Amino acid sequence: MKKSRIKTIIIAVSVIAFFAYLVLVIGINLKYPKAQLEEKQLGEAMTADDFEITATDVSFMSQEDFSDIYASEKEIFKEAECIMVTVNIKNMSEEKQRVTLDRFALTSQAWTNCAAPDKYMAVNAKLNSEQYQSGPIYIESGEERTLILPFLLVKKGFRQKQWEHVKERNYELVLSLYPVKKQIKLKCV
Repeated sequence: MKKSRIKTIIIAVSVIAFFAYLVLVIGINLKYPKAQLEEKQLGEAMTADDFEITATDVSFMSQEDFSDIYASEKEIFKEAECIMVTVNIKNMSEEKQRVTLDRFALTSQAWTNCAAPDKYMAVNAKLNSEQYQSGPIYIESGEERTLILPFLLVKKGFRQKQWEHVKERNYELVLSLYPVKKQIKLKCV
């Protein structure tokens, strides 16, 4: 008799816990619905905050430039690549705006990385000298600026089969995650 009572109590507590869990999960999903997806292609402009952003080019950095710019990383990681995404940013607001590199993330399936500020400066000083500016990036109202955003890919971040095809993968430049996920689809050539 005592065993059946304990069993009944365990079942009752489990059922109550299950329903409490369901109520909490449903409540969170109602409060924070799934992000809507806004997607553009390479060459198409997307508005994010006060900026109009267009990814105009995507390529892998040459091994010569990689050895110059990522010398310390090359020693540490042995096998690594760098994707460079060229973006045109136009300030659509009425006042000067600061562009921060943390607004840009590169993703491919479960892999994600952001642009490193020190490498951004090195890449733009070497490859984009006409639009390069060291320090914080400010864009006047109505002004456009072209930036090259470097994203480091390290072999340790991928399985062996994935790394063998890292240059053929599909990548997305993510500009915001919530409530609208804004991303630009990129195809490396």
